[in-house]
Amino acid sequence: MVEIEWCLKQMKGLELVGPNSNMSDSYVKMAEESLSVIREVDKSDIWKN
Repeated sequence: MVEIEWCLKQMKGLELVGPNSNMSDSYVKMAEESLSVIREVDKSDIWKN
């Protein structure tokens, strides 16, 4: 809720912006890397149950 209150106090309010391909590409790359790491986690002595 703190974030919402902060937004309401901004002088110029909020601004909607269009999609950003650089940002979305970055999120996809991070997700792909996370998936590849998860596939290997069972081989880790630290993360085994």
